[in-house]
Amino acid sequence: AIADDDYDMVLIIPHLENVDPFELGFELKKIRPATPVILLSQNTRQINSLMENPNTGGIDHIFRWSGNSELLIAIIKTVEDLRNVEHDVGLANVRVVILVEDSPDYYSQLLPILYKEIVNQVQALIEVGLTEAQRALTLRVRPKILLAKTYEEGWALYEKYKNHMLCMFSDTRLPVGGELKAAAGIDLLSHLKTEQPDLRTLLLS
Repeated sequence: AIADDDYDMVLIIPHLENVDPFELGFELKKIRPATPVILLSQNTRQINSLMENPNTGGIDHIFRWSGNSELLIAIIKTVEDLRNVEHDVGLANVRVVILVEDSPDYYSQLLPILYKEIVNQVQALIEVGLTEAQRALTLRVRPKILLAKTYEEGWALYEKYKNHMLCMFSDTRLPVGGELKAAAGIDLLSHLKTEQPDLRTLLLS
């Protein structure tokens, strides 16, 4: 079906009978390389097992579903922000928030909270009397949230958008060079602070 229609995103549930979600992801990517493929699981233990699979190249993100509908909005916004950030930064000078977290369990909880808070704050700033088009434009230029899952990804995003950074959140333990390092988040934020001492940072543990 995906070969016949244009889809913005594909969500895969890992309990499909006789279907390997990673093989399905690879097949989908062969047909639509640019279409985001999201694996959505309810079980933390199952997610840990899934992440040990070496063939994860067909899956863009793994999220843990806890029944919170706001997660679906956060997933969509996460994909949209990564796709639109370069354009919006150049066009409207929008700010960038980077979340560095490798655990699907935790970023599945954090992203809905961050998006909800940012939207609430932007809505509070919208002036009375604006047209619907003006309101939509104001919301469009809200800060973008970018998800990184390793030290290297976090630093690469910072390097790319350092002149537009609002803040960075980082887990304490992060993958570095393919291996978990207990204090990688501390190293990352310390490195960032040497370049921009006034930039707001938050260490998560």
